[in-house]
Order: sequence, then C-alpha cells, then structure tokens
Amino acid sequence: MNVRVRHVALPAAALLLAGCAGMSDQIGLSGGGTSAPAPQASLPERGAESGPAATTAVVESQFTLDGLVLPVTRGQTRTETRSDMQRTDSAVTMDNWLLRKMAGDGRSSTIVRLDRQLTWGLDHAKQSYTECPLTGCATGKPAEDKSDADKPKEPSCPVTVSANDVKVVATGERRVISDFQTERYEVTWALDIQDNQGGRNSNLVRMDLWTTPDSGVVRDVRAIDERFARRYATALSRAEGPFGGYLPARVLGALSTLSNRVDATDRRTAERWAAEMRKVRGYPIQTTLSWTTRGSICGGGAQGGQSSAGGLGAVGSMLGGLFGGNKDQASKQSGGSQSTQAGGERPLITFSQEVKSITVKPVADSAFSPPAGFRRAN
Repeated sequence: MNVRVRHVALPAAALLLAGCAGMSDQIGLSGGGTSAPAPQASLPERGAESGPAATTAVVESQFTLDGLVLPVTRGQTRTETRSDMQRTDSAVTMDNWLLRKMAGDGRSSTIVRLDRQLTWGLDHAKQSYTECPLTGCATGKPAEDKSDADKPKEPSCPVTVSANDVKVVATGERRVISDFQTERYEVTWALDIQDNQGGRNSNLVRMDLWTTPDSGVVRDVRAIDERFARRYATALSRAEGPFGGYLPARVLGALSTLSNRVDATDRRTAERWAAEMRKVRGYPIQTTLSWTTRGSICGGGAQGGQSSAGGLGAVGSMLGGLFGGNKDQASKQSGGSQSTQAGGERPLITFSQEVKSITVKPVADSAFSPPAGFRRAN
C-alpha cells in the first residue's frame, strides 16, 4: 500500500507542520482536530481489461493514519500482487475539510514492475502517470563528486544504541474480524539512543496483530506476497527491520529511521529479531501501530539527521510523500519542531489497517501498465 495524494502543494504541509511547532491551530489542520470524519472515497475505476491474464493475489483493506503532525487520513486499498509485479489502487481522504478540498479526489495507483526495474504512479484525475526507477526518480540535486563520495565521512553527531529489544507476546485472545477467525499478538520494539554529550532518545513502537491461520487461499496469498517482497528487497538492497511484511511501505519508510540506527551487519540482532517475530503465527487481518518518542539527542536540531532518532523528520518525509510534495523539504520543515515536540506523550504515528477480503484470481496483464489513454508527466 502506498498512501499518496498528488494534488496538495508543499506549502500546505509546511503550514501543518508549523502549526505543530507552536502556532495556533484554529482551523484544525493537525491530527485530532474537530473536523468530522470525511465520507469514504472510492477506489479508482478500471475499464474493461482484456488480453492475457495470470494468477494474482488480491487483497482489499481499509486504513486510518494519524499522529502528532499528521492530519487524520482514512482510505482503502486494493493490492494485486504477482512474484515480479504489484499494483496498489488507493482512495484517500482527510477528516479536515480544508486539506480535503486541497487534496482533490484522493485516487491514486502505484505499479511496481520488478521485471522492468521501474515504478509507475498513476494520477487518475489528470489521466497521467510518472515513471521512475525502483529506487525513485532523481531529486534534481547536483551529482556528488565521485572522489568525495568515496571518502569516509565522519558523522556530525556520533550516537550509540544503548537498548534495542523486540518482544512478541501471544495473548491467547480470539475473535472474528471481517469473517476471519483471528488471534491476537502484542509486539513491542524499544530502542534507546545516546549521543556523546549525554543526550538520550527513547523510542517505543507498539503493534497489535490479529492474525488468521495460514490455510487455503490465505496460504496462497502469503506465498505470492512473500515471493514479491523478497525480490523487491533484493532489488533495493534494503532491509525492512522487524516489521517488514506487516506494514505498508509509507509507514515502514518512517520506521526505517529507527532501523537505520542498528548496524546492518549485526547478525546477532537480526537473528534475535527474526526469532522473536517467528512467534507470530498466521496472516495479519487487523494491524494497529503507535510510535512514541521521548527526549532528544545532538542538541535537538536536525543536524546530520541525528536528532530524536530522526523521529519528526521521518514523519515529515512521510507527510511529504502523502501530499505529493518534496519529501526532503517536508522533512526539514518538521525538523524545526523537534525540540518542542520530541518529548510529547502523543505518538508521532498511529496507524490501523483491516483486511476486508483475500482472493487469488486471474488478473489481466494490462492492469500492470499505465492505461492507454494516460500521458507521461515526467
């Protein structure tokens, strides 16, 4: 799932983040405002598809995203996956009336083609698409001199990890969700970071998973999803941390700020994470997550991306992606509020998702390419 709305300009994101830095929020831009829940947006319509088709895992979900500097955002997704390609259709809306008007109809689609090493982003309102490498389109920044790039760089603010623990508890609770028999697991990830000046930043990620047994069509869907995920991770040369496979890309991208604090070559940590997460049995039907951070490091500024484990900066990057803006600039805007917000009690991110249907069926190959009538926008 890729939660993106392409029609909101960056100044809207900057205004939202400035409000979180201490400005009055008289129009309820930030999450938790007084706006009433928005009506559910509809997924993008697809015309008749013809031609060759192949077996595809299809999962439909609903989600809510909220947090310290995020507007309350709701949506639904339809994800169609094969071992070498994936299409995600999204319909997103925001509870705040102003942001809702600025965001347009909230319909978007992302197509990942591992076989062609590229992604397409579809703008249904404008009948256009962008084409980028798997790693994303160039930002327009000047290329770095290779001789300088090869030189090792000293971090502007060295930090050390003082605690890093993932724990899974099977609660034994059971209930029916969306017609699936499920059981509950509690997952916590505690990560403490210190700088060499005595500053400390403590992060706690809590996740509730309600899973259904791996059998029948659920087992088939998981097998397809995992084949795609492995190939995608290999193509990007990127690890997803302990929660890979349980969260959408945008949320994982924010949490990667924490994952990046852990030495990627630390095999013992990776094995410990993997062993703990293997306690979770079944396919996730309902997922809720919160990320809370306390304290600050490296002076509480954005220097070197070190402050507060990059917490609000990561959320700012996610916000930039959500609004279709420049994620680097959005991250800088959010970084300015870290000294006042990093110790807050309210989570940086809260996320919930519920799977509504799971099927395996033939889907036309044409669904994994931009429609014939769409024009390329980049």
